[in-house]
Amino acid sequence: MKLNMEIVSLENDHRRMVEFEPKLLICAEFSGWRQVLGGDQKASLEKTEGYLLEGTPHFFPVSPYLLTNEHRIVVQGKHTSGEVEYVALKFEDEVYLTVGSDHCDRQAEAFSVAKSKQLCPKVMARQMILHREIRPYRDELKLSSFVASYDRKVPYQSAFVADLMRLGSLIRSCPLNIDLNGAVMFSGTVPIIADMPAYASHFYFQMELARFKLSIAHDYTIEVLPEAV
Repeated sequence: MKLNMEIVSLENDHRRMVEFEPKLLICAEFSGWRQVLGGDQKASLEKTEGYLLEGTPHFFPVSPYLLTNEHRIVVQGKHTSGEVEYVALKFEDEVYLTVGSDHCDRQAEAFSVAKSKQLCPKVMARQMILHREIRPYRDELKLSSFVASYDRKVPYQSAFVADLMRLGSLIRSCPLNIDLNGAVMFSGTVPIIADMPAYASHFYFQMELARFKLSIAHDYTIEVLPEAV
C-alpha cells in the first residue's frame, strides 16, 4: 500500500509529489503525560495495563495498513475519537514531519490501550516537511484539532509541540527500529479542551508555524459500521 504525499518547504514554493510506502507504524503514548493525564485516568490506566506511566513513554506497534491519508474512515462502534499528534516519517533516508490523528476505540481503551489502537485507522495529512528544516522552529509549532458539532467546527485540542517530547528523545527511547525507510511514528497527543473524548462524525487537525504562515492540515469523516445481523 502506497500513499501519495506532497513535500513542502519553508525555503521556497517548490513542492514535490512522492509515493510513500509505510513499513512500520508506531504510536507513542504518555510522551507528554503530565499535561495529558489527570490523576484518576492515570491511576486507572496503570491498574488496567500494569504500566508505570512516569519516566519514559510507551510505544505501541500497529499494522502499517492502518495508516491512511484519505478523508473517510470506517470504524466498528460509535465510541471512537481522534487526537492530534505530530508524525515523523523516514523516507529516502531523511526524516520528515507531518501531522496526524491517532484515532482510537475508547471503549477498548478501558481494558487495553494496545488493542484500542489496532482497532482504528491512523490518519495523517498529505503534506510533509523535512524535519531538519523545521527543527529550529520546533517549539513554535502549534497543534490543533476540531470536531463537528451541530454543523459547527468546535475547538477540541490546542497546544504546542513543545508540550511533547522532542523527536530525538522519543526516537532514542523507542526500542523498535524506526531508522527503517518507511517507518512512521505518531508522537502522542496533547490535552483535550473538553472534559470527555468527543465521539464526533468529523475530525479536523492541523500543525501550524505562524512565522512562515505554514499550515499542514487534514480532516476526515467517521462512519460507523452497522451492527451484525
